[in-house]
Amino acid sequence: MVTKIKTIFLVLCIALLITLTFAGTATASNNFLVIFMYDEDTVYLNKPVARYARVSEPESPVKNGYTFGGWYTEPECVNKFDFNTRIPSKTTLYAKWIPSSSAGTGAAGNVNDGPPTFKIPGFGATVGIAAVLGAAFVLGRRRV
Repeated sequence: MVTKIKTIFLVLCIALLITLTFAGTATASNNFLVIFMYDEDTVYLNKPVARYARVSEPESPVKNGYTFGGWYTEPECVNKFDFNTRIPSKTTLYAKWIPSSSAGTGAAGNVNDGPPTFKIPGFGATVGIAAVLGAAFVLGRRRV
């Protein structure tokens, strides 16, 4: 009886792993990444967007001594990005920074010395899969 339960549990764990693997692959092929650059070499945020969908504007970043001037399509900040535009491919947007007269505050009046931190998408799923596989291994090797 115990061996039968272990076998069923192991099969369910493997099925879950296969489902998550193929679901992630299928979804990723239909999405593009919109990269929001804080400055020339620092990423502020990555947002996956479905093909030809619109991307929502993220919360405005803050930078010590500057005011945020919007998102632009090139590093020189010449053409402002229109958030009604549909995303046909991978897109990179650049933050425009305007020197402010009151050093130490950003657009929202917050003091910040760099880009905000953010969670890595999918990291929780990776930890969850590792936990399930570890439990399956331990239960599969345990002798009763």
